[in-house]
Amino acid sequence: MSLPKGHKIYPYLLRGLRVTRPNQVWAADITYLPMRKGFVYLVAIMDWHTRKVLAWRISNTLEAGFCVDPRTQAYVARRIASGNSKLEAIRSLKHYIAREVFGIIMRS
Repeated sequence: MSLPKGHKIYPYLLRGLRVTRPNQVWAADITYLPMRKGFVYLVAIMDWHTRKVLAWRISNTLEAGFCVDPRTQAYVARRIASGNSKLEAIRSLKHYIAREVFGIIMRS
């Protein structure tokens, strides 16, 4: 199978990485579920080590918030589970998001 001209191929960054602890690697997946009248989208965030679903959402659209909300929920839940208060977890999340947005701006 050949790729369209100009199609960028991204490297697999986890090749050779041994996942040995929880929260080392998270995976996200989006799929659709057929319904009687159409379909809905399902997004799930999973921990590779524990194989647990950390957060999920169902929606009838693919809006950005639908995909970001479960990641935010999983991040806050894991910070609280590791001994942080909910307020500390939310503050940490705000700093994380700010770094992500800054990185995106700098790369564009």
